[in-house]
Amino acid sequence: TLFSNMNATSNMCNIGADLEAFKRINLEATRKAYVKRIDKDFAELQAEVLVKTHLPLKYILNINEFLTTNTSYYKGDGVLQDHTESAKWYRKSAEQGNAEAQNSLGNCYYQGQGVPQNYAEAVKWYRKAAEQGFTDAQYNLGNRYYKGQGVSQNYTEAVKWFRKAAEQGHDDAQSTLGYCYLYGWGVPQSYAEAAKWYRKAADQGHADAQNNLGNRYANGEGVSQDYAEAAKWFSKAAEQGNAESQYNLGVCYYFGYGVTPNKAVGIKWFKKAAQQGNEYAKNALKKLGETW
Repeated sequence: TLFSNMNATSNMCNIGADLEAFKRINLEATRKAYVKRIDKDFAELQAEVLVKTHLPLKYILNINEFLTTNTSYYKGDGVLQDHTESAKWYRKSAEQGNAEAQNSLGNCYYQGQGVPQNYAEAVKWYRKAAEQGFTDAQYNLGNRYYKGQGVSQNYTEAVKWFRKAAEQGHDDAQSTLGYCYLYGWGVPQSYAEAAKWYRKAADQGHADAQNNLGNRYANGEGVSQDYAEAAKWFSKAAEQGNAESQYNLGVCYYFGYGVTPNKAVGIKWFKKAAQQGNEYAKNALKKLGETW
């Protein structure tokens, strides 16, 4: 079979061998030969091709298929869900220096999926990926410092990694950095900086950030108080299902903050929030004699 031939070729491809010999292995041709296969072993074989050749990453033309294989094992897409198998393949790629796989292996250790839960190991792999500039890993590493999981709690260090990811456009990191500025965790408290970072995430559609930016406008913190602007951001988050924003938008409509007063619409949003367990909305509806 073609795969057996590939194995025979790979026996000559030991680490340290002439790189020109590596280049002559046509992985793309191998990929094309297998790409239409639908049997259950296909995903594992795709990954094995990459692992058994020991190629440096820059010569691996189908690394995306390798990562897709891992994701398939992790999510159960097209193969039996097997976190242990997924972690095995993530490790092989991570040890070759692939940042995405390093972050994924960190997730495995953090969640205890496919490997025993180990926060210190999670931090180790997050750090390797974070130092390569991989934003998800930078955000994850920041969270470990923020929560003191696998490392000593250190808000300053947490902010450092949140900022690295935020400056590359990571919306979760931007929102979290806004939170740090709002409460002064690891940085001097600054409502203006909080609003700035919330806005960056909100502009990307981040619902929590939209809600928090709405609150800054409602309270006049870091921005001029503007109920219409507050209602705008509450509405964006509420439409995405953010329960706190649904309650806040209900308040806006019920009392006419930034919008034309409409008690029926206000109650509608209270009910949406209450159905998600928001206690403020539940209490409001109880006082109004409404059910949800």
